Amino acid sequence: MADPARDPATPARRPNWRSIPHAPPGDADGGHWLVTYSDTVTLLLTIFVVLVSMMTFVKATSEPSQPVLLRPVFVPVLTADGELPTDTDPDRGSPVSRPTLAPPPPPDSAVESRLVPGIGSGHGVLEEPALPETPQTWASRTSRELAALLAREGLGRNAVVERVDRHVVVRLGDNILFTLGQADLRPEGAALMTRLAPSLARLNSFIRVEGHTDDLPIANLRFPSNWELSAGRAATVVRHLIASGMPAGQLEAVGFADTRPVVRGRSEAARARNRRVSLVILPPDGLP
Repeated sequence: MADPARDPATPARRPNWRSIPHAPPGDADGGHWLVTYSDTVTLLLTIFVVLVSMMTFVKATSEPSQPVLLRPVFVPVLTADGELPTDTDPDRGSPVSRPTLAPPPPPDSAVESRLVPGIGSGHGVLEEPALPETPQTWASRTSRELAALLAREGLGRNAVVERVDRHVVVRLGDNILFTLGQADLRPEGAALMTRLAPSLARLNSFIRVEGHTDDLPIANLRFPSNWELSAGRAATVVRHLIASGMPAGQLEAVGFADTRPVVRGRSEAARARNRRVSLVILPPDGLP
């Protein structure tokens, strides 16, 4: 039987391309390399994203440029003279085996108490509260002068000089100036105000005279309440200072009744401290 492929009379049959595995034109390996390529690119992209994330995290949580060195802390144990012992390393001090109590800091308040020696009473004139010592201020100089003046009067703790901010306050107990429940100056109280008037006048300051009472009510024809009593006492002191030579334009009388106590309490000692006349002295204009 003749071979059809070689028989020229037999037409040649075209091959069935559908039954033969083939690759697209120009692709000899069938395009399988695309799978490997895409996997490689995906892995590279993932690694890049991970590296960028790690760099951002390290930058956000990095330590400061100056390293922090942890080293033991030594507190020097001082001698009674305030110096280091001779066997103590000055660079390290001595390790502390138990807590060391430091002296308490000064009070935050801007006032302090001062006791000025007095004559006659043995107790002195109490100057409280007072600002920290500032010799160059008007309030400091004035408070010292008035405290010395009251100390020479031998008033003891019945006279108190205060420095409050830029003001000077002189508190006089009512037993020095007045009889209980009265607004007329006692003879010794009038003599005291007469002696104080020249010193107060030399200050060239405005002075507010404040009357204060205790919390015990009062009701009579002259003083229906403690308001009238406190205002009457302040007015009496103002009148006497004017009569002693002080300019009337530099004085003011105010009554506060029992609304501004020095101490709280219902004891006789507390009420005695609250019964008082205060001279609030303002600094002259232009002075610190």
